[in-house]
Amino acid sequence: MHTGERPRRDPGPLAFPGRTDFSGPYGQGCPRHGSSDLDGRVGLGVAVAVGPVEAAGLLRRSGEAIAAAEGQTQARWQLLSAVSESSQTVAQAARRLGVTRQGVQRVANDLVAEGLAVFGPNPDHRGSPLLALTPDGHRVLNGITARADEVHRTLAAGIPPGEIAGARASLRRLIEQVRRHEAGSRAPGA
Repeated sequence: MHTGERPRRDPGPLAFPGRTDFSGPYGQGCPRHGSSDLDGRVGLGVAVAVGPVEAAGLLRRSGEAIAAAEGQTQARWQLLSAVSESSQTVAQAARRLGVTRQGVQRVANDLVAEGLAVFGPNPDHRGSPLLALTPDGHRVLNGITARADEVHRTLAAGIPPGEIAGARASLRRLIEQVRRHEAGSRAPGA
């Protein structure tokens, strides 16, 4: 290492997206070591993380393409969808989407500027207006949703419905486990 050069940090097992040839008892192993060591813990971590992370990336790109066909971004699509059934504050929408309030505020401002959404009075809090879709916002969301439905039907065509249901159930359980873990980590004395 030359003077002033920062040491390289080990990227860890998630630095190998798309690689599926890791051995181990969980079908995935440690990409750095080629096996599932540490009593299977590394293999389990890779099995739990790599599949959903890779799927999320692919689905995100697909979502961007679907939204782009209607002149929108996936972030705009998500916010349009989040407030489509009932008006919400920016903070409420951010919590629902699991993102920062500031990011949602920027997207909300863009939607309002485009005439796809409006800020209206909030009877519960004068300083936090409610974001609602305009008729144009509903039209754009319906267009994106129709495109997404078509893509989803195509993607699911070769997968038996029972496998899709099983994957959905497993992901829901994983999400609930992560939420429980996060809640326990924030608990006093944890």
